[in-house]
Amino acid sequence: MSIGSKIISLLEWLRERFAQNVFLLIVWAGVALLSLSPVWRSIEWAEFDWLTIFTAPTIKETPIVLVKIDEPSIKEINRQWPWPRSLHAQLIRSLKNSGAAIIGFNVGFSEPSIQTEDQQLAEAIQQAGNVVLAAHYSLSEDSHAVFGTFVEPMEAFLLAGAERGVVSLGLESDLILRRFPVDSDAFWRRVLARFEPQATEIAPSSPALIRYIGQRNGFPSVSYYQALDPQRYLPPDLLKGRIVLVGSDLESDRFGTPFMRTSGQKQSGIEVLANMIQAAMDARILRQETNETKLALLSMTALMTIFALGRWQPWRSAFIAASLSAALVSITLTAFVTANLWVPVSASITGIWLAYLVRGGLEFYREQSFRRYIWDAFGRYVDKSIIEHIVAHPEKLILGGANREVSFIFTDIADFTTLTEQLPPTTLVSLINEYFDEMCEIVLKHKGTIERFTGDSIVAFFNAPVEQADHPKQAVQCALEMDIYADSFAEKKRAKGIPLGVTRIGVNTGDVTVGNFGGAKRFHYTAMGDAINTAARLETANKYFGTRVCVSGVTVGRCVGIAFRPIGDVWLKGKNQSIEVYELLSDKVLDHIDNDGYQKAYALLKQNDRNALEAFTELVSQNPSDYLSKFHVTRLQAGEIGTKIVLQNK
Repeated sequence: MSIGSKIISLLEWLRERFAQNVFLLIVWAGVALLSLSPVWRSIEWAEFDWLTIFTAPTIKETPIVLVKIDEPSIKEINRQWPWPRSLHAQLIRSLKNSGAAIIGFNVGFSEPSIQTEDQQLAEAIQQAGNVVLAAHYSLSEDSHAVFGTFVEPMEAFLLAGAERGVVSLGLESDLILRRFPVDSDAFWRRVLARFEPQATEIAPSSPALIRYIGQRNGFPSVSYYQALDPQRYLPPDLLKGRIVLVGSDLESDRFGTPFMRTSGQKQSGIEVLANMIQAAMDARILRQETNETKLALLSMTALMTIFALGRWQPWRSAFIAASLSAALVSITLTAFVTANLWVPVSASITGIWLAYLVRGGLEFYREQSFRRYIWDAFGRYVDKSIIEHIVAHPEKLILGGANREVSFIFTDIADFTTLTEQLPPTTLVSLINEYFDEMCEIVLKHKGTIERFTGDSIVAFFNAPVEQADHPKQAVQCALEMDIYADSFAEKKRAKGIPLGVTRIGVNTGDVTVGNFGGAKRFHYTAMGDAINTAARLETANKYFGTRVCVSGVTVGRCVGIAFRPIGDVWLKGKNQSIEVYELLSDKVLDHIDNDGYQKAYALLKQNDRNALEAFTELVSQNPSDYLSKFHVTRLQAGEIGTKIVLQNK
């Protein structure tokens, strides 16, 4: 073949390849434009936050100790904030005597107070000779412009030897603090200059990002009142030779940091300043690459993706996309950890997977069509969580199970058998279907799985097949909502002459085996284990206590913020040991009982105090409808003591 023919063939191949991948160029052009927009900035900040979280360095030793103005200090000192400056003077003297190398105050001292108080603070500053005080910029505006005012400590304190450090911090649009204040008189820089002058410095004009060591309470800290009397409260030499930062740790004085994405907790100003100082000492001041570098990386990734995905093969293409993404993640991680450089790669990774999805559009559509078929075929009969699990994991259709902690709800309508003898079949069917419709909706609302219906009973469980971290609380909240609905439903039916009984509910949490059980041709997704039997026993126990919802202590212990009252240490029928049992309290029940009085009476009962009978009797006299107090009065009058309740034969 001549050179000319080869050139023609090459050009033809290039033309064909370009025609096949022109849409990929359009995708990448769109990604490039999007990556420069403010909208994408929030995504990149999320990328930065997760990098910060996953690569947070472990600090075994630090010269920084925080002295927190916190609620325990306000309580101990017994004075509302702000405190007199004589108290701050006392703290400075105490810290100096304890050997503190640097004392940094993230507290405003810009305005005069009582002259004697100011004088005492100035004298303490002068005697210490190692104090850095906070300054800040205050913004104000009129109809024409915004003005910045520099607010610094009082001249008397500066003349006494205090150094000023600017603590003004710039929050991003999402109210998260990520940037170093890089001006030469920044608070962190002034503190560090006194403590370790040779520490790594950055130019005042350089953009820099904070690499946090961790979430809240990552540095050694003490309360303000403890630092006032270190000999009484603190270990020897805790403050010796340390940088001591003093500031507020009250809720109103905290800042958002990247770690809010996992903990939800803000950090105090002194914690943020401590992170800056530690990062500078450890040479961990982060630089961010420019838009030009980001676009260059984006262009290089685009070219690699276009050529790699030239021939569409779903699994091969997915492997290529994943490999390229992993390489980019590796690059940004390496740069972040070893070079203190943040190279955003979220746009490049997004471009890779957008290109993959666009190229595999038809295949994706076919997959979605198959999913819709599954939903249409089984959605009327099986809970949606199970369908989703089957679609995502078709291999789960095989027989077998796995051990898992699960929360169970077991419900039953009292005296329903008698009701079936009184009502015509059509009325009964309509009644129970109406009841089940809403009860099931409540279960599904709380991401529960309906295991089965047995007559008028419902069995539901949580944390299977889909995992739920808060499944005990979800189960209890579901039970509470079911109780409220069932009570309202029964009242409406009684008003129409239908004597519908109360719905009793049992809730328990425990380890069981969950999965598909049965034969090869017919099986059922269910749970097996003692935990479900306990839930059933708790449901039955309600009729002896006069309650509607009984919950095991195992479940109650993981349901913060929900109202319960203890019933006792109950030996349920068929059980070899007792369990703690509680009554779940709705707002309606709380309005009709003296819960505080009950809790006090129960405390006496738990201590085998003879006054328990009198306490419960008093509750019953005040409220004859307090069924649980009546229960305890009856058993105490029968000679029982303590909280042990035996239902073995009931």
